[in-house]
Amino acid sequence: MSVFSMLSVPPYHFKGGNDYVVAWGLYKFGPVKNISKDVIDSRIFYVTSAGKKDYHYKLVRRLSESLVKGLKHPECGALSFYGFENYFKKRLNLNHIEVVVSDLNDPKDVSAHVTDAVSQNPADIPLIVLPEHPKELSANHYYYTKTMLFLKGIFITQVVLYETLIEVKKLCSSLLPISLQIFTKLGGIPYTIAKPIGGKGYKTLLIGVGLSKLQSNNDLEQYMGVVSVFASDGTFKYIDYSLTEVNRDRLAKSLEQSIRSAIGKLRREGMLAPDENLWIIVHYSGKEMSGEEERAIVKTCKELSQEMSTLLEPSIIKITDNNIYRVFNTQYKYYPVIGSYVELVPMKLYILNTLGYDVSKKGPLRKEMPNSLLISIKKAQSSLIQELLYSVLAMARVNFSAAQLMYLRPATISYPRKATKLLSRSIHIARHLDGSLSLELIERDKLWFI
Repeated sequence: MSVFSMLSVPPYHFKGGNDYVVAWGLYKFGPVKNISKDVIDSRIFYVTSAGKKDYHYKLVRRLSESLVKGLKHPECGALSFYGFENYFKKRLNLNHIEVVVSDLNDPKDVSAHVTDAVSQNPADIPLIVLPEHPKELSANHYYYTKTMLFLKGIFITQVVLYETLIEVKKLCSSLLPISLQIFTKLGGIPYTIAKPIGGKGYKTLLIGVGLSKLQSNNDLEQYMGVVSVFASDGTFKYIDYSLTEVNRDRLAKSLEQSIRSAIGKLRREGMLAPDENLWIIVHYSGKEMSGEEERAIVKTCKELSQEMSTLLEPSIIKITDNNIYRVFNTQYKYYPVIGSYVELVPMKLYILNTLGYDVSKKGPLRKEMPNSLLISIKKAQSSLIQELLYSVLAMARVNFSAAQLMYLRPATISYPRKATKLLSRSIHIARHLDGSLSLELIERDKLWFI
């Protein structure tokens, strides 16, 4: 008898049909929701120096031609790209703007010149090509440039590194993710989940909560809380941010306020009817979260449920990377099957496999043995357990910054992490620059951080 139970992996839904592969679904059916403009007016701002102008221009020209016309090459294989318009049904107009700096290794110099160029040459979305830099540094070219642009009120940008453009195979694999990010940052919806989370008779909302400790220049410790909201089909709706000194009571209240703010916005904009039955499912990672913040999340969601006369009590799920247990399946070369789960404690604790062996393709997604997720459910009716586990699996399909079949963590966890990482580093850099990054200026209904 198998110790595994199975959940079905949902396909993606596109405008004209369903498919399990993002590239083919977009190519055949088109995006679920397109942007209003017929032509996307973008500009490529490429950083270069006096001695590398020709070399960098050749790389940038290949990037722009590949995005517009496509790239088919023997090294690309299944990763061949057929041009932005063939996937998103919109024309992408790209002009090149050279940004010459004296020192390609100086992030301050690079970011200052890029910010000036972008400010003087408005575009629907600036595409910025930066030199190679140490990614592990918190104040590298990428974070400095993003911070300088944020301080100017420019949040919607797309950054590419030269190292992505050098090898044909790497460029091939990057063209669709770059295009997805451009399209999504401008408000388009490429796809939704074909089998929505929840059931009939009520609307389901998924709330992802993240918490991150900020780097500090002094003894003052601060935390950033991020609350993201998704519809039952995986559509991103809203994200809210709060910055709080390390006072546990204040931190808990800050998270409460962010959740209330997110739900309030949806109600004001008519996305939630006052008398509509609502099921709130909360995902959080719990890495930096104490019991006090957990209790605050539960309390706030229960209060919201009562205020809105909702049908179901909110469900709270703690999601952590599983570093304790290893899961093997001898039937599939020891790889766990995607969508399989193991019950450790009835109705409370589960191992869920969002990566592993793809039965439909008869092979593993990756060669290495994947990690799984540890799912801790905070009180739920037994009839809802499978749907709660499915909420994690389905949201692990959502990632508008890449085009793989599955991801380890659901977007409800990965999106708050991305936002807090970028914002916390930008706040740290802004302080070094004697500037101040106001969270109030940041758009809350756009995926600027992916």
